[in-house]
Amino acid sequence: EPLLHKATPQAIQVAKAHGVDVGMFSNGILINDGNIPQLMSNLTFIRLTINGCSASSYSKVHQGPPGDWKKINANLKKLVAYKKKFHSRCTIGVYTILLNENVGELAGWVRKLKRMGVDYIIIKPPEKGLDKISFVDLVKVKKFEPVLKRIARMGTPHFLVQVRWDLFRHGCQKEYARCLGLPFMSAVDPDGSVYACN
Repeated sequence: EPLLHKATPQAIQVAKAHGVDVGMFSNGILINDGNIPQLMSNLTFIRLTINGCSASSYSKVHQGPPGDWKKINANLKKLVAYKKKFHSRCTIGVYTILLNENVGELAGWVRKLKRMGVDYIIIKPPEKGLDKISFVDLVKVKKFEPVLKRIARMGTPHFLVQVRWDLFRHGCQKEYARCLGLPFMSAVDPDGSVYACN
């Protein structure tokens, strides 16, 4: 989580001032009234990882304190409100992994994000080795394909719904021999470490 480092908003501002394009992946918990102006004025995008679609499924997947779900929703609304009020060009997105724990609630959650004014949502399967094996084994695209197709149709010119069909059907396999992003992209962890790839 980038905001674990208290200097992250200031670092983003400095990077932006030096012509660096900056985006941020976050769990949304540490976003607050104090850092929203700095974030929304300097980020190109902010993407929140939210793998539950209700207080119950979110708690089950993320194993966080009971109040986190309300906090994340409140922070999303604050980001959208700031963007509208100050005409920020920062793109606000949500990243969700499809799990048995959230699939039944996913369509309603996507509709809620659309009404809220979020710019996009990305839905993808879990990756082997990175998530609990039970999630990987039980999530089958054939079983959930009708739901995913219905959700994909919710997209509009102002709300992108990106279902990662390539990953659902072929797994998280790289189809290229050489990454072309290394010369112009890097990732920074909360401890300040800089990596050539995220």
